[in-house]
Formats: sequence, structure tokens, C-alpha cells
Amino acid sequence: MSNKSKDKEVVKEIHLKQNLSPIWVDNINIGVREDGICFLRFMTRLPEGVVEQVQLMTSKEHIKKFIEVLSSSIKYTSTKNDSND
Repeated sequence: MSNKSKDKEVVKEIHLKQNLSPIWVDNINIGVREDGICFLRFMTRLPEGVVEQVQLMTSKEHIKKFIEVLSSSIKYTSTKNDSND
């Protein structure tokens, strides 16, 4: 399957977990491996210290798409030079 056809794949169903509670996060730490896999940690500051809430791994390409979607959602445009991949 070509990259163009992958981009146009339609998700047939989205399965939401209704019993998940939202969490508050104050910070994100990101590590990027040489193979393009990213490791993300979402943290929350509490009076007793910083608590790790979530860990996840995904590809660098997915992170770029996440950033595009988040930026668009909050109408944010970066002022930094985007020359670094």
C-alpha cells in the first residue's frame, strides 16, 4: 500500500473507553531514539512532588501529526525556525 493510500485510510470504528477519567498534566518529557521512535512521559505537579501520569511510545511521524492537530485546534502557529527535523 502506498503512503498516499495509507493517509486516506478510513477508520471504520472508534472504540472509546467510557470509564476512563481525564487526568491533568503539567509537563511532557520526550525522548527520541535513532530509529524514529519517540517515548513520551506526561507529568503532573502535586504538593508532594511530580507524578508521572502516562507513558507512551509512537513514531516521529505520528508526533508530527499530533503537533499539527493540536496546533490547529488551539489556533497556534510556531514562531521557531522549523529547519530541524
